[in-house]
Amino acid sequence: MAGYTHEQLVEATERALQGERQTDLSRIYNVPYRTLKLYIKKMRDTGSIVPKRRGPPSVLPTQCEERLQTWIKDMQIKGYPMKRHDLLVKVAEICNVLGIPELGEGWYKRFLERHPLITQRQAQVISRVRNEVDVNGIRTLFYTMAKLIIEERLDGHRLYNMDETGFASRKKSTKVLALKGSDNVWAKMIAPSFHLTIVAAASAAGDVVPPLLIFPGRQLDRDVSAASDIPNSAITTSDCGFINGFLFEKWLTMFDRSIPVSVKRPVVLVFNGYKSHFSAPAVMARALALRILLVCLPANGTHLVQPLDVAVFGPFKKVLWQDIFNFMVASGVFTISKKNAVELASAAWKKSPIGTNAVSGFSACDLYPPSLAAMQKRLSMYSPGGQKLPCDDATWSQSRHEISTSTLALPVPALSSASKKRKSIDVAGRLITQDLFNEIIDDQPIRKKTKQPTKKPT
Repeated sequence: MAGYTHEQLVEATERALQGERQTDLSRIYNVPYRTLKLYIKKMRDTGSIVPKRRGPPSVLPTQCEERLQTWIKDMQIKGYPMKRHDLLVKVAEICNVLGIPELGEGWYKRFLERHPLITQRQAQVISRVRNEVDVNGIRTLFYTMAKLIIEERLDGHRLYNMDETGFASRKKSTKVLALKGSDNVWAKMIAPSFHLTIVAAASAAGDVVPPLLIFPGRQLDRDVSAASDIPNSAITTSDCGFINGFLFEKWLTMFDRSIPVSVKRPVVLVFNGYKSHFSAPAVMARALALRILLVCLPANGTHLVQPLDVAVFGPFKKVLWQDIFNFMVASGVFTISKKNAVELASAAWKKSPIGTNAVSGFSACDLYPPSLAAMQKRLSMYSPGGQKLPCDDATWSQSRHEISTSTLALPVPALSSASKKRKSIDVAGRLITQDLFNEIIDDQPIRKKTKQPTKKPT
């Protein structure tokens, strides 16, 4: 007789309990008649026919492992995902409370097998403020983009995103090939002794604006200024190596010249609303004269709705780091000059599919075409720590009170930093106009610290 699945056995048993003939069900589901009668009796006696796990019972009680699974999910939601070592440490504490020997790697592997909902994933590290973007900012951005696209009849060639990135941020450790038995595998690292900002922009149709490279200081050697071979790119300096209002105004002119002549005006530029971009009064006048509509993204939301941050800079940095590694191996030096940095950044820029990735970034961020439902779904991916399945609050039994209140206690809620002064313009997707700019920047009230009156002793 052909085999049958557990689901078929359950369905046959349920239909038999509803009054259908057992002989007919045995023939339909290919379940032996005696087996079907046995499971019907088991269902009537116990109310369940869930097969027991083969092998010896687990050291920890089933209820305890279920509470561990709930604790892991709760920690993920709060933004503190557990690592293998963290779980084993907690299990060792539980074993000490229960008075049983500590468990190790074998139990950990079998625990994952018994609980398939728990798996190992690579965690994306984001700051606390990045995880506090609210749905109101996302909605405002969507309505602004939808209004502009409808009223101005925008297409992908008229919608740009501008963002900045560093030349070579700190690289994380990666897995490498080494001989077995190696106790300490280390790798040489090359890093510049200066900061270099790369200002990039691209459209939703894949049009790429040449990059602007910003070094710290006030002067550059001639060989550095001539090191870039990207057509129409530019190199400049600022006090700290970051963009400011003066450079942003100059960049708007560079951006205007890079837009194809066939593109209809006005164009929309979506970017971060950092206050440094508006530190020069002439920024708004320049944008108005060039017919560039400025739209600021929600504060701290670059990982959600910034196309270049989501889809462009990652692949670009991957190519750049590979070129830096090849340069280090070929030259045998472990320092990068400014000239080398420009050459490496230019080579990586030309190798990377900036335009193609920008199109994917606009689509992934749901900026073009805009979709409120997709934006909110993307926001929800970060709010509960990436948790897709609903998880109940932990309810602990009386016999495990110490474990639930001490060993598996959840972290305290993070303190609010609403009183801290913001360094960005939180317009949350609103269209920047001169009136709104003046309202936010010029008319900002200056907070003064008030001295608390002291009470006189009575």
